[in-house]
Amino acid sequence: MYTSFNYPIKRIIGGRTFNTEVSTEIAGFDSHDEHFGYSNKTALFKTRKGAYFLGSFQEYHEDEPLSIIPLTPERAKI
Repeated sequence: MYTSFNYPIKRIIGGRTFNTEVSTEIAGFDSHDEHFGYSNKTALFKTRKGAYFLGSFQEYHEDEPLSIIPLTPERAKI
């Protein structure tokens, strides 16, 4: 069962600001690796200016567990 994305991430990429706290969460999913016990959470967001991005929390990634991936509007609809 998916629960909302509760990981604050703010990044500036290519001169655009992507912030999970002020953007609209559109959809998301949780995944869990039973074998290793790791959890991942990914959500699709839309900024106030209409840019789309994925916000991701990866429990197993110690250096940078939070990430942002900008998406084109076409890619966000797939």
